[in-house]
Amino acid sequence: MVATLRLLGTKGCHLCEQAEALLLAALKDRHPPIDVEIIDIIDEPLLYERFSTKIPVLQGIDIDPPLTWPFDLREIEDYLNL
Repeated sequence: MVATLRLLGTKGCHLCEQAEALLLAALKDRHPPIDVEIIDIIDEPLLYERFSTKIPVLQGIDIDPPLTWPFDLREIEDYLNL
């Protein structure tokens, strides 16, 4: 089980907004709650270099590889073992 997730994207990205909505739906009413950190890759040069053509990206702290777009609710649940 993952304790913290990072959703990598950027402002104005409609796919990133869709991914965030899917992630929130997957985590709805989750106990214990899972922390989600939303990261704008524009502010992180290394993340931008690695993921600029793959956003949105869901990255579990202890899960490799990250889940890159496109993904759906079922894939998020599988990725997080929910």
